[in-house]
Amino acid sequence: MSVTLIDPSREICKINMRKWYMNKDNGKTNLSYVLVTYWNEVVRRNALKRGTLVQLWKFRKGEDLCVALKLLRNHPNGDLLK
Repeated sequence: MSVTLIDPSREICKINMRKWYMNKDNGKTNLSYVLVTYWNEVVRRNALKRGTLVQLWKFRKGEDLCVALKLLRNHPNGDLLK
């Protein structure tokens, strides 16, 4: 499904969000929502690196599903952002 993303650089773009079902060792299934299509552009624009801690906030604007990506902890030193 297509959602509107607001990223930490305050850019607004359309991005696709998909459900991924992942099998666990105990036989149960874990459901994850993943952002695809243009995600690499969001990563580049915001200089995201492996280990960067983020939050994803979901909300609606009228009928439209939107998400806001908030940077919590920068990489590599782990300083909290204010």
